[in-house]
Amino acid sequence: GTGSIGLCASRRCARVVGYELVESAVADATANAEANGVENATFVQGDLSRVEESLGGLLDNLAGASGREGRPPADVVFVNPNRPGLHPDLCTWLRKCGARKIVYVSCNPSTLARDLELLSCGGEEEEEEGEGEVWWREDASYELEVVTPVDMFPQTPHVESVAVLQRRK
Repeated sequence: GTGSIGLCASRRCARVVGYELVESAVADATANAEANGVENATFVQGDLSRVEESLGGLLDNLAGASGREGRPPADVVFVNPNRPGLHPDLCTWLRKCGARKIVYVSCNPSTLARDLELLSCGGEEEEEEGEGEVWWREDASYELEVVTPVDMFPQTPHVESVAVLQRRK
């Protein structure tokens, strides 16, 4: 998007890194940061369905003094996917990144439910249809704290939801 979630959060964090598939949206987010005097936000164009490819190099740069094995010093991760939801590889990466919280903004309750399962279950093996390969889910590290539905489109079947997940201790 245009960086609105990250820019709003920027006052309460040391650094914001936003990812967006659409290059013009990255340009808009960067312009919005400049227009609002936000200096601790960086916006990057990348395809998070290819998460390691998109995030790998930047993660190493962000890790800096954190000593977190190439993972960013993320305390809270915000995700706001389009209707198809998060790619399963991104859910796996989110479980590995070690953020204390994940805030998931969703416009599709069914993909939110699917992704919450991927983020909260672990240690299970499942055969992926058609490929004959086993993909695994790491040990679950998140549990759902709260989901708040937001009816932004009255008198339509569409509802936004905001889910907060907490890393399990």
